Amino acid sequence: MPAIKEKFNLLKPSILISAALIIFLSVAFYKNRLSEKTQIPPEIGLRELNRLSLKIEKNQNDIKSLFERGRLKYDMGVSYWADAAADLETAREKGYLEKNIFLYLGNIYSHLGFYDYAVGEFEKYLNNNPSDKKTYLILGKTYYLKQNYAKALEIFENLKNEGMRDPVLLENIALTKWKLNRDYSETIFEMKKMSKESSCRADYIDGYIKNFQKLWRESEVSLQNAFSSECVFDLPDKAEALRILYEDYVNLKDDISALNALKESDSLGLLDEEGKKNLVRLEKKISSSFKKK
Repeated sequence: MPAIKEKFNLLKPSILISAALIIFLSVAFYKNRLSEKTQIPPEIGLRELNRLSLKIEKNQNDIKSLFERGRLKYDMGVSYWADAAADLETAREKGYLEKNIFLYLGNIYSHLGFYDYAVGEFEKYLNNNPSDKKTYLILGKTYYLKQNYAKALEIFENLKNEGMRDPVLLENIALTKWKLNRDYSETIFEMKKMSKESSCRADYIDGYIKNFQKLWRESEVSLQNAFSSECVFDLPDKAEALRILYEDYVNLKDDISALNALKESDSLGLLDEEGKKNLVRLEKKISSSFKKK
């Protein structure tokens, strides 16, 4: 296995871009299993990092401290993950045995776009924890991210056949079937029957897919259902849904609705610079058309 820093240097920007395009779909079902607790405050983390680094400087074979430093960097957030991987890999190479090393590294490598390495780490973890269905779900998602959709669907459907009843799993199945050009409508229907929250997610995912298929009106209808008063989304998902709605309305030549989608994004502080330019442009266009009447 190449050195950690060398691996990161080999990562092409196009890989990072493609990962960014699908990251909003990862929020619901690709949660970081070991980062669900509150992130360590920087001042506390840095103080502890300094303490562990001093111990390691005194004894290069203190692999327990090396592991603890890697785990601490992991818990401090993704900006520390490259260094966390280096510590965790070194601790493991020197003989430190801790089952969660595989899970930490799997999450890090997947986040950074090294999906082949991530798959290997998750599989090692699952060899020791074969009943951990949540990690199997993450493994399936990693295969999805590396575009091995057939393997991803195999994992997801195995989980379903084993009795896992979770809208997150169904969301994965719907997306993966779509990628394989298979009918996903039955899975969307299953999601709608599970709960109101699941139904909202089903409309959201269906709207995204329909938009990608350039079925603008069908996408708009699904997303409007997802924006019903009973549906609540995290801000990243809401921003993406509004972006898709804006695109739908532009293609439907509905300038007023497109403008309203931009205004909603702006009111939530979700509009980027390009979006703000589009908002000003549409306001001028609509104002000009009214003046001509």
